[in-house]
Amino acid sequence: MDKFIGNSPPSPAETSEQLLVQDRLNAYLAEYKSLRSEIEWLIRDATQYQNFAIALIGAVITAIALVFDKAPTIILPILLVVPFIFCLLGFLFFRQHEEVYVIAAYLREYLRPQVRLLTKDNNLWGWEEFKARRSIIIPKAVFFKTLSTSKMILALRMLLFIIPSIFSLLTFTSYIAHKGIPQLVSAYGVSNIVLFIIGFSFDVLIILLLIAHLLAQGDLPSRILRLEGLDVESEGK
Repeated sequence: MDKFIGNSPPSPAETSEQLLVQDRLNAYLAEYKSLRSEIEWLIRDATQYQNFAIALIGAVITAIALVFDKAPTIILPILLVVPFIFCLLGFLFFRQHEEVYVIAAYLREYLRPQVRLLTKDNNLWGWEEFKARRSIIIPKAVFFKTLSTSKMILALRMLLFIIPSIFSLLTFTSYIAHKGIPQLVSAYGVSNIVLFIIGFSFDVLIILLLIAHLLAQGDLPSRILRLEGLDVESEGK
């Protein structure tokens, strides 16, 4: 009799509760899959900005070499446009990574605890925690430990956008110093020289804004994820 009672079918209330749990779990898994797809899209989009910047470096070098011989008067406008394009790509690249960390924070802080609660498995989706703990115990030299932090890795990638911008302005300044103001006024006119000065000032401003934004907001895991009980810097290792 006890055996029969122990194997008795679940009551309608229990069945309804199980179906509700399964529906919630299916919804969470569908949301997880959708967000993972969005993360993949964001990373792929950021990689395209990075690849475009690499291609643009080669294109700009080639263009300047050709223009210097055939149409030297458009060198200065090209040098002023280059920083704007690279800084724009840099801001877009940074924004894509920021969105990735926002989604990752939602997955870790809300979605994963809900799924663990429903499945009663506290080790489910534990890769992030395992990686953080493992990264802490792996010995590294101070220099390589610094280079492997998430903020430093992002900063190194951002140099792909910052360095060409700064180099372009340095080349612009060197070209003006080499030619001299009187010769440039004769070639371009006073009005165009004024526009060049405005463009140069604008380029300096957006480069400084990009650098300031990176320094202030670059540590995305600390700012967004706010991991509790884990070494945040190890997330970038």
